[in-house]
Amino acid sequence: MRNILTLCLSILLLAPAVVLSQENTSIACADGIDNDNDGQIDCADSDCMDLPNNGCSICVDGWSFADILIEYTPGCPLADPDPTGALGVSDYNGATVDQPNFVFLGQGGSLKLGFTNNILTNSGNELEDLWIFEVGPGIEACDLALQPLDSFTLAQLQLLDIPDVDGDGYFEIGGIGGSTSGVDIDAVLPDYPAGTLKFDAVEIVDVIDDTCWGGTPGADIDAVCALRSIVLDDGNPSGINPAFDVFPNPFFSGFSIKTRDSRNLSEATFEVYDVQGRLLHSKTFVRSAEVDMKGFPAGAYFLSIRSSDFVFQKKMIKVD
Repeated sequence: MRNILTLCLSILLLAPAVVLSQENTSIACADGIDNDNDGQIDCADSDCMDLPNNGCSICVDGWSFADILIEYTPGCPLADPDPTGALGVSDYNGATVDQPNFVFLGQGGSLKLGFTNNILTNSGNELEDLWIFEVGPGIEACDLALQPLDSFTLAQLQLLDIPDVDGDGYFEIGGIGGSTSGVDIDAVLPDYPAGTLKFDAVEIVDVIDDTCWGGTPGADIDAVCALRSIVLDDGNPSGINPAFDVFPNPFFSGFSIKTRDSRNLSEATFEVYDVQGRLLHSKTFVRSAEVDMKGFPAGAYFLSIRSSDFVFQKKMIKVD
């Protein structure tokens, strides 16, 4: 009897670990990590391919999906209680009432989603570059805006008079007519070679065309993915660098840098830049460093770590 009780207790203790290690949720299928240790990552894993709404068939790399909520502004008194439902791989299951696997915007409401382990870019041709999973029983129109990642992209948007109507750093590129839709960046900014225009966030704004009646008013957003994408961190979508750990990301007031080898006594220098390429912080350190970003606005920043034998770069996201 004692052996049976011990076995049952062991199963109960191990059960949470088994559940937590599954790769079958929208977030786990978009983090670039082999969560269940089966040798398959994100959309290459059959569990992720089995998620509803066909996300892994449209965007074949799970890490190409937006993975950070920057801002949610509901357009109706009724607000979605869990606006993170638009993150990760699409997983809408056909429900007509609010569920955590999509976000309703309300009439005129907006949603800003960011990419932390990849960059949205242009294809250089007429193919679609961005995919919006707008779901639900009603077809809702939305306006779209993109946040430029670097000073070059910002300059091209300004050169072509692409508007930033409310001055929030997101430039309006048009809209979608409702339902799951693709967007071609090159149709708005033509004649640029593939991969030269870079964006790290998208804003989706519901077009006011109805009332706030119903359980999920306005457009319903299940997911957003970059069909044309550049992977950050030297092609490693997990964001893991063999020399350093950088955490947390996203961050609120600052982040830490720590060597992954405690015996490493070589000097390194970190530099933090804004999206315009202006140097904000620079410091030489050994083993670890704390980076204070208090007082800086929310948004994207670039971290560069240099030593005598390597250069490591990473995009960091500050949230309010």
